[in-house]
Amino acid sequence: MKEYVFSPRQFNADQIPEDKLEQIKDVHNRIASKLDNELGRTATFQDFVNDKIEKTSYENADKMFEAYKFAWSAIGRDTKNSAQVYDNTFNPTTLSKSHKKLMKTQTQLGTNHFIHFYM
Repeated sequence: MKEYVFSPRQFNADQIPEDKLEQIKDVHNRIASKLDNELGRTATFQDFVNDKIEKTSYENADKMFEAYKFAWSAIGRDTKNSAQVYDNTFNPTTLSKSHKKLMKTQTQLGTNHFIHFYM
C-alpha cells in the first residue's frame, strides 16, 4: 500500500493523476455518505470541515482547507460558500464560541495531525 500525503504545500489539483483523483473521489464519497447518514440530511461543506476539525485538529483543517474544498467539489458537492465557511470557522474575529473553545483546547493539548490517504 503506497501512502500519499495530501499536503497544502504540495497540493496542486492540476498535477493529480487521473487514477489518484478517482481514489480521492472514492474516499470522499464514502466520507460524505457517512456524514449524510450521521446527520440524517445531506452534509454541507461546513459539516465536512467540522468533521475534519474533530478528526484531525483545528490547525490541520485550516492548513488543509483548499485541499478539502477541492475534494468536496470533486465529488459534486457544493463549495460555493467556501469563503463564508472559512471565515466562520477560521477567522479569529468571527469564530463561533465552540470553534474558539476547540481551537484553545487543541492548542493546549498540542494536537497536531496530518491527513494521509492510503491508496
